Amino acid sequence: MLTTDEQLAKFEAAMIWQERKKPLRGDEQALKHPSQIGIRLLLRPKPMATASERANAVRNHVLTIVRRRTEVMVKITGHTPDMVGFARSLEYVSRSGRYRHKAEESLELEDDRGQVYRGLQGRELLRRSWALGGPTVPELVLNPPQGDRKKAPRQILKLVYSMPAHVGRAAVSAAARAAIQESFGGHQYVMAHHADTDNHHTHVLVKMVDKDGHRMNPRKADLQRWRNEFAKQLNLRGVEAAATTRKVRLKRAKGVSQAVREMRARGVIPERDKTAQTQALAAKRAQENEARMVRFYTEVADILQTSSDPTDRVLALNLVETMRAQGHILGVKVGHNAPRPAL
Repeated sequence: MLTTDEQLAKFEAAMIWQERKKPLRGDEQALKHPSQIGIRLLLRPKPMATASERANAVRNHVLTIVRRRTEVMVKITGHTPDMVGFARSLEYVSRSGRYRHKAEESLELEDDRGQVYRGLQGRELLRRSWALGGPTVPELVLNPPQGDRKKAPRQILKLVYSMPAHVGRAAVSAAARAAIQESFGGHQYVMAHHADTDNHHTHVLVKMVDKDGHRMNPRKADLQRWRNEFAKQLNLRGVEAAATTRKVRLKRAKGVSQAVREMRARGVIPERDKTAQTQALAAKRAQENEARMVRFYTEVADILQTSSDPTDRVLALNLVETMRAQGHILGVKVGHNAPRPAL
């Protein structure tokens, strides 16, 4: 008969996001450096996590759901193909020029070397250093002719790292700085910390080509990895934060981007609103994912409530009640007379 840990371990892959990479040969993993094109370096396989470690990861995920830990936000806000767009973005993130608020000084900018830039002279110095140093970015890229589907290459990526206002600004800024250093250590980047909205957030501009000439091509997996790193850095600073996916949170609706909101405000119909059939298929897939996750949570709650560990049984009770509060009834009978330790 399987132990509680062995039963829980099988749900780790379904509930906890992990980067999936195809092995080159058996369990061997490959590392290919940009300067060694065509050469494969085989590394020793990473040790497999034990059933106990995978089970504890599932327990921690359930705690995240029960405690309703604050979800981190890392969002791609746009791209720019040239230095003119970069200069415009610098004004925006530093709250300078036309974006400057009355009676407020422009914000500091900090680059990948830790150097701080202030005011107009600082922004100009930063712009020149980006134009002359590191991977080349065109000064100006003209818009393609009408009807030409070919677009200029994206040279600079724009992102924002954000947390609600109840999380201290110092913790958010420090965690964002550490996460950005970890995620974009080989790239030129510049960041600015904001606290002038309902959420504390950090804007970052990153050259998409790193110092070795390798171009990034962000996908959902990259965004999730960046979120994971941000949550990790917040946790290290005593902030309870999580980076779970919408699927495992049973959150079906997607967020709406700022660009889409602005288009709707102007009376323009975004392309996503025109694709009714695609949206219907996406909604159907979301419903199927939701039903599958509810089944998984039902099985996990059932395993926890039959555990010999009273903490597991209490966790099962809290999971059932949390799911009920979200409108999902788990078909599990759990005891209500167990003591409730602080979660």
